[in-house]
Amino acid sequence: MTHLPHRRRRGMTLLEILISSTIMLLVSTIVMTSMVYYLRIMAVLTVRQKMANDARLLESELSFTAATAASFALTTSGTSQRLTMLFPNGSVNGVSRGYEYRDGDNDPDTIGNNSIVELDANGNVARTLATDISPVTNGVAIFAQDPARPNVDINVRFGDRADNPNVAGYQNQTGPGFQTYVLRTSIVPGNAP
Repeated sequence: MTHLPHRRRRGMTLLEILISSTIMLLVSTIVMTSMVYYLRIMAVLTVRQKMANDARLLESELSFTAATAASFALTTSGTSQRLTMLFPNGSVNGVSRGYEYRDGDNDPDTIGNNSIVELDANGNVARTLATDISPVTNGVAIFAQDPARPNVDINVRFGDRADNPNVAGYQNQTGPGFQTYVLRTSIVPGNAP
């Protein structure tokens, strides 16, 4: 009797399967960690982009409208502050245009319910220009005017309120990390008499 040569079956040994599984697990862990890190960075960048866009929109809207205004009027009522731009007779903007800072709970540290809105002729909200905002410094108005000058100073903080995010008990409000964007500018009526 002759023995036929023993044919070796094709396949993987248990050791080869363990090694390939370990390598695949390691690569998967690296890929997933990178994706989680990427998503966190994108969340931060998205919030920063929104704040920058809100600041640009607010500044350009107020500057553009102020260029045709004759004067400004500031009024405060409860937790809101209104900036009214008055126009000369026959202006394409009508008689006046109003902008209002609204602090929903009278606490500038909670920014989620704070906004600046544009008002229509009846005093209703026409559109929201900025959200998640607060005064740059507590006690300093968003819209401020020196009676001796025609211009209005705008002091707005977009994003997280705390000056030091490492303070015990601080909870950031704009997502991961500490995001803030400060806008300090002045507008001058372009058609002042």
